[in-house]
Amino acid sequence: KDIDQAKALKSAIEAMMTKGGTGSITDGGTIVITDTKEAVDSISAYIAQENRRMGRRIKLVFEAVDVSTADSGERAVDWSLVYQRITQKLTGDVTSALNITSPKPVTGATDGSISLGVLGNTRFNGSTVVLQALREIGNVVNVTRVPVLAMNRRPVQFAVRETFDYVSSIQVNTVASSAGTTTAPQITQKDETVGTVLTIMPSAFDDGQVMLDIAYDNTNLRSLKPYSAGSSSSTTNTVQQRTIDGTGTVQSVSLRSGQTLVISGIERRTDSVLKSRLDDTVPLLAGGSDQASKKKNTAIILVTAVAEDGI
Repeated sequence: KDIDQAKALKSAIEAMMTKGGTGSITDGGTIVITDTKEAVDSISAYIAQENRRMGRRIKLVFEAVDVSTADSGERAVDWSLVYQRITQKLTGDVTSALNITSPKPVTGATDGSISLGVLGNTRFNGSTVVLQALREIGNVVNVTRVPVLAMNRRPVQFAVRETFDYVSSIQVNTVASSAGTTTAPQITQKDETVGTVLTIMPSAFDDGQVMLDIAYDNTNLRSLKPYSAGSSSSTTNTVQQRTIDGTGTVQSVSLRSGQTLVISGIERRTDSVLKSRLDDTVPLLAGGSDQASKKKNTAIILVTAVAEDGI
């Protein structure tokens, strides 16, 4: 990356030089130009501008919000309702409308769509307003907030990982000795890593626009259940079955400095049935009850960026 930037800088300087001018860039980054006064002044102003851009800092706040809603018919995250709540709460200059509405409900009469939306430049207040609106329509079960200070045009990564071991297989070996034949279990373990990995590449421009290349991946261990691998109920024949879920996105987005960007929602449905019977094979008419429940989990991603010139 540094080599590419040096080549681009050299090409730009050479384009501003006269035919009789000479220039060089040392390995230490020193630039030596011999040319007319007008050309040297033009190159000097360009280098000062590039130094100011490269020294620009970007304060980033990345938030992933998990919202759970009970699907007792037709309930999910209604983006049009979220927008109404936001417009009621938001104060300050709203420079761009939040153009997010819900997908068309089963009983609804209007279509919906999901697209990018920007909240006004209230310096990190936009994400708070979104969270307040989401809490009014669903259960906010988890909020992952990652504040990051990055340099302009430099990638920054945040990672929180957890590695766990689990029993993947059990093999029973027969061992013969003078005392007789015995069995010895051979346990095989594997490891799995879950967590959050966030990579952001910011580019802040002179007009206040901030471009962000975002790669986000989040995985969680939902359950680690024992599973009988043989006919015996002994624990030596029990392995562990893991269930891992996660969300992720890779996007390039644009926003103004100080604004909050609502990227997109990743929705998944969880169905479960709780049975209360005398026996699983006995029909429901013989007594007992079944309770079915459905949940919709939506991962909503917010990002706020504030650009500041370096000292």
